[in-house]
Amino acid sequence: MLQITLPLAATSAAQLATNAELLPMAGLTMEVKGNERRVNITLKGVVCGASADTMRHFLQEAADFMGTKWCLQMKDLLVLSGRATKTLVSFAKHLRRRGFEIEVHGINENVYTVMKELKIAHNFAWPD
Repeated sequence: MLQITLPLAATSAAQLATNAELLPMAGLTMEVKGNERRVNITLKGVVCGASADTMRHFLQEAADFMGTKWCLQMKDLLVLSGRATKTLVSFAKHLRRRGFEIEVHGINENVYTVMKELKIAHNFAWPD
């Protein structure tokens, strides 16, 4: 299994101690089981401003992985800016052009509500 965790913004020790749940983070794990190469992407904290640009670079690099199944975990993602949302939708469309979908396996209620209001939730697969 391969695992990568990337802070999406520079943080100080004081920020880590007081606002750890707000810090923007991205993670990726890749698991191989037989012919299936599952890529799990996790987004956490508040992704806006410069961290949205860092997330875009992270997802561009993640897209190079040769996954056969793509999963997205956003239950600890508290805020996703408009720019970061566009990046996430572009990433999902890129995967779809390659013949894959990205399946959401957890999402913060607020982020989900925004995705529904913006009518972009259809860009992702939602398991039963």
